[in-house]
Amino acid sequence: GGEGAAGDVPLRLTGACVPGSTLRLADLSEASAARAAARKLRVTWWRLHPEAGALRVEGSVDKPLEYRCSAEDAGCHIRADLPDSSALSTAPVAPFKPSLKMLEAKVKKGEHKCAVAEPGPNPRKLELVLLEKHVRLKAGDKTAAKEEYKGGVELAFTPGTDVDFTLVLGFRSRKKPLILPLAAATRQQRDMLLVALVAFSRTGWLEAALAGNTLPIPYASYAAHA
Repeated sequence: GGEGAAGDVPLRLTGACVPGSTLRLADLSEASAARAAARKLRVTWWRLHPEAGALRVEGSVDKPLEYRCSAEDAGCHIRADLPDSSALSTAPVAPFKPSLKMLEAKVKKGEHKCAVAEPGPNPRKLELVLLEKHVRLKAGDKTAAKEEYKGGVELAFTPGTDVDFTLVLGFRSRKKPLILPLAAATRQQRDMLLVALVAFSRTGWLEAALAGNTLPIPYASYAAHA
């Protein structure tokens, strides 16, 4: 949750600040609530990234007072702006501790596997494998693509979708990086994949998150505009 002010009327964001949870604007005036019900209230949602600045994010299309948090919000506060007021989450978004503990075991093992597919009418089933120093995309027993984390690996969610994302490989090591549109099976799986990528590729990130200090997920500037 969190709050701002519209004149003397405080606004709050209610809901848990975790991926998959919905934040909702509360304590609106009657006039604002009526406009929201008629879908005429303009609410702009922002992810306040400590490194990349304020990044505009999409609220719910049919519920303008709501924003669903994702793993891309990890380590960031969320702000909702109305024409004459705003509300800020009281805490940054942080992954569930049980998910982090499960991920800790996978990092120690040195492997995290995720079933993905190429989006489209006849999707090809693939497997994305995160390893200690690199990521590998497999098609059956064959390697379709691979890249070391130090060569540049980014993952950005496709706005307005629950499962689609863009994977970019080699934006540092290649003249022409590989840009791969892919889809996870579920929203939760996509969230976990992004958190896992950061845990495997960023030294100390997982340890800090387990200690209650979720550092911001690096903004995937290349993948977001690929």
